[in-house]
Amino acid sequence: MTDISSVYLGLKISSPFIVGASSLTSDLTTIKKAEVAGAGAVVIKSLFEEQIQAEAANLEESLAAYSNMIAEAVTFHADYDHAGPAEHLRWIEKTRKEISIPLIASLNAVSPGNWTNYARSLEEAGADAIELNLYGIVTDSKVSDDMAILAMKSIAESVKHLVSIPVSVKLTPWLLSPGYAAKTLDQTGIDGLVLFNRFARFDIDPVTESVRYSMAMTASRDLEHSLRWISLLQDNLNADLCGSSGVHTANDAIKLILAGANAVQVVSALYQKGINYIQDLNLELSNWMKQKNYQHLTDFQGKVSRSKSMNPYTFERHQYIKATLGIH
Repeated sequence: MTDISSVYLGLKISSPFIVGASSLTSDLTTIKKAEVAGAGAVVIKSLFEEQIQAEAANLEESLAAYSNMIAEAVTFHADYDHAGPAEHLRWIEKTRKEISIPLIASLNAVSPGNWTNYARSLEEAGADAIELNLYGIVTDSKVSDDMAILAMKSIAESVKHLVSIPVSVKLTPWLLSPGYAAKTLDQTGIDGLVLFNRFARFDIDPVTESVRYSMAMTASRDLEHSLRWISLLQDNLNADLCGSSGVHTANDAIKLILAGANAVQVVSALYQKGINYIQDLNLELSNWMKQKNYQHLTDFQGKVSRSKSMNPYTFERHQYIKATLGIH
């Protein structure tokens, strides 16, 4: 009998499929359906650094004062059912009582600060782990990658110091050296890395002559960046690895696990096919394992990664050369 359970952030999860932070995970009814469908865990919709700072400053206009820091935050959680930090905690407490699968709280951050103290409150409310979504685009030409990574490290260290539950970091893909960033964050003692987060699409409306943002659904083809870096980082970090951005089929998940992932996050596919699609993903994964005579995920986890390659060079540069020259 195949066993599709995994261990992620030290948490035993019945399935590697985790419902990522989204409006799907801001609704208790949907979370209950995800549990019944066989989700391994859920990441609760993000609470933004700006929300915490706004509440601390007693600003009636909420996020307006912080819009210069991260415009996407203003756009995408204005209609959040439990937008206020205090209400967010009460909602987590209620949800924790209703479901048994792991609840991972998400903190969306761009800068170090005292707001990180809120992580302890999330733990006390019943979160089983915390995912730091380090969501921000460095637009200041005076800020280097090193400076941005040091800021991320400071946030991770602060939160890790404050809580006893596991902490993961959802890393931005827009870094010159994701490997260096991952290694630097790993040295803080974090328990996991999620590769990668996804930015809102930037656009300009010619009619209103104003900036607009939109969140486009992912596709399986978007998986490539996560797949590449998980395969490169596997066995080089103490932290667990979770694949994100582009998981639409069981095959997508299988690829990421072969590369070295402990778990995967799925969102767009659930919007498109419904929350019960998790059942299909679990079944297809189980059937593939039966065909391959695998009993456990660990039987093939990391099987196709740089660390398992006899020649790491051929795993990296050689692939690029072959693709560029059209060699198959």
